This record gives sequence, C-alpha cells and structure tokens, in this order.
Amino acid sequence: RVRKYLGAAGQAADAGMVANLPGIWTTAHTLTGQAHLVVELDYDPDAFPQGVPNVSAQVRGAKVFDPRTGLTAWSENPALLMRHVATHPLLGRLSTSVIDDTSIIAAANVCDQSASYVVGGQTYIRTLYTGGMVAKSGQRAKDVLDDLCKAMGGKWAMVNGKMRVRAGAYVTPLQTLDETWLADKQSVQVQPRTKRSDLVNVLTGKLVDEQRDYLELEYPRVASDTYIAADGAELAQDFSLNACTFVGQAQQVAAVYMRDLRYGARVTLTCNFKAWQVELFDTLKVTISRFGWVNKTFEVLNVQWTVDGGIQLSLKETDPSIYALATSFN
Repeated sequence: RVRKYLGAAGQAADAGMVANLPGIWTTAHTLTGQAHLVVELDYDPDAFPQGVPNVSAQVRGAKVFDPRTGLTAWSENPALLMRHVATHPLLGRLSTSVIDDTSIIAAANVCDQSASYVVGGQTYIRTLYTGGMVAKSGQRAKDVLDDLCKAMGGKWAMVNGKMRVRAGAYVTPLQTLDETWLADKQSVQVQPRTKRSDLVNVLTGKLVDEQRDYLELEYPRVASDTYIAADGAELAQDFSLNACTFVGQAQQVAAVYMRDLRYGARVTLTCNFKAWQVELFDTLKVTISRFGWVNKTFEVLNVQWTVDGGIQLSLKETDPSIYALATSFN
C-alpha cells in the first residue's frame, strides 16, 4: 500500500501513520513542503527474504524559474536548471542579479530546439538537450553546474561578477575583427592546431539512462575512424555525463566535444578599444591578410585587459559542422 504526498501547503498528516504510530507520529507531522511516500508492507519472509526492500520512485524534481516566460515550473532544460542551482540557498546561493539572464535565455532556446535522434535504428523526436540529476545539499555548486552544462555540450563562466552560460550550438558572428583592431601587429600568437597530447578520438562514459529505469550505465562508445587513422592510434578518454539521461544525446554531446577539441586554430592577440564590446563566448569573423584569413570564424575564449591598456583576446576557430547532429548512433 503506497500513498503519495506532494508537500502542498495545508496537507494533512498521513492518517495511517498517526494510527499505527501513536505518540510518535501525530497530526502535526504534515511534512509540508516535502514530497514523500508512505509505504506499508505486510511481513512475509518468503516475499521479502532480504528484509525491507529498497523503494524508489520516478519523480519530477524542482520547479525552476524561466526568465523567458516569468513562470516557475518543472523543466528538464539544462540552462534553466543551471540558473536554479546557482541561486538555490543550499547550493550556489547567488543573487538573481548575478545571473546573466540574456545568456540563460539564449542557451535555453538552443536546448529547446527540436531534434531527430536516431538510436539503434529507432527515431526519437525530442528537444535537443535535456538534463536531470539528483543534487545533494552537500555538493559543490560548481560540480553540479559543470554536470548540467556538460549535458548541453556547453560552457559557463563568471564574467565581470555575473554567471554567463552558452549551450552547444553555433552562434552567427555579429562583428568582424580586422587589422585595424590590433594594438600591436606583432603581438599575434597563433597555434595552428591542437597539440597531440590534448587530442581524443575515442570517448566512453556513463549516463543515467531514462530508458532503463534511470540506472547508471555505459553509453556506447563514440569513436572516429577518421581521427584514429590520422592519429595512428586510439586516444581514449572517459567522458561521463552525470546529468544526461538519453543515450542519443550523450553520444551527440561526446561527438561535439571531440570535434570541437581538434577543430581549427587558436590565436591570442592584443586589440585597441575597438574590442571593448567583445564578450566571452561571442563569435567573431577575423580577417588578417598576413595569415591569409578572410572572414574566418572564431569563438572568444577569454577577454582581459593588458597592463598598458590594451584588450587581449584569446580565440578558437569554430564552425557549424562541430555541432551538426549525427545521422545515427549505435
């Protein structure tokens, strides 16, 4: 016999508990604000040879605020979950004024895009990125935020005292950086490709699989035969996704990570005040003739002031192909 309570204000104490536990459980034990189950089992040594069984339930978790609508409701959107964790009094404890809601909205919109995942020959029409996990009050908020951000193939950082997030999707450039931006034309450092020590061509890891009663299981490994051939060997890395619950999404996020890691050049350059509006995670077109670059697309990885008043930008080449949804997964 199972009775459920959602923790609603004004709910009464469970009558069965009050009757069966006189003096221990009273009408004052309403557990307002706490969702819970009351489970009664008749003792039977044959039915329960190991004693009282473990009881679990599939539940919807916290209600979270959505700055797009102004509503507070349950959601699997990783960007909204990150905002909730960051401001929760038992986790991040940040003021809502510290959250860059413009970036939250942009990331949430990416997560809510419709996607057609093909897994094992079966097609699943669902939102691009979802997330879900159990976060305990003793956990570091940063660890929970990292897990949720990883589930959407994204990035997050504190910038000028505000939390900014970005979901795993290509962003159309809005500005063009050319040689007139450079404070010192000699101070451009270019790394043409990712160092071999940082390369990965095989990713494996665990997720909590919604299709298998939320058990923690290995998702099928993500490997690139093209990358393995180019590297001359398998370069494997563990890539567990603690907040990802769908195997197709786990493989997609792993593939995005692998492609992004090795794609394109990295450049560090010092700019004049033309760069003052550039922000972390922006996407820029870059045209510098001496490198033969014409409208090359770069993502901003870091922005900082130099001691002589310049603005130093760290950029990484990017492309829509990094985020393309794979046609099928194992």
